[in-house]
Amino acid sequence: MPIEYNLKNIKTIDVWLLINGAPRILHQAALHKGPPGDPMTPYSLDELLSVPRAKHVRDLLETDWSLGGTPQAISTPTDRLRLQLKRQQGGAGKATRRLRRLMERLRAGLLRRSR
Repeated sequence: MPIEYNLKNIKTIDVWLLINGAPRILHQAALHKGPPGDPMTPYSLDELLSVPRAKHVRDLLETDWSLGGTPQAISTPTDRLRLQLKRQQGGAGKATRRLRRLMERLRAGLLRRSR
């Protein structure tokens, strides 16, 4: 298998793009620390990865053309976190922009300073 399909650093999933294809092998070091478990009962992605990472791997597998998927735009876990943070900071961002506009007007002499 090509190296791009073998994923050792699990955090890489957070920025893994569809152009890379879906990972085929996840080298999870944590599996070496515990009992091997039943070989007839494989682990699920949700057991091995966080829920957002597991969802992203499933999305990658579903959209990987080499696996018969239909390529489409998908967002990475990092993209989703950025969007969530942007939404949370929306109010703070508006207040900051308003304060900047007020300061610019004050500097331009359009507002009078209160005493």
